[in-house]
Amino acid sequence: MDTAKFKATIPQIMSGIKTGGDGMRVQFDIPEVFMGEAAKLLMMRGKVLDITVRVSQDGHKKIHI
Repeated sequence: MDTAKFKATIPQIMSGIKTGGDGMRVQFDIPEVFMGEAAKLLMMRGKVLDITVRVSQDGHKKIHI
């Protein structure tokens, strides 16, 4: 498993994006419908990842968590 594709949002809370001396941490809210795909992230822990983030074509619509 080298890819996982799902839709997510960054929570609108102060801890959604955290900055510190060692960099930045970002949290994502992932709807249950994408849980199977997002579960692949568990096998990717501890590995260096290539990350690409883009706004979805339906980014103006709210996804249900």
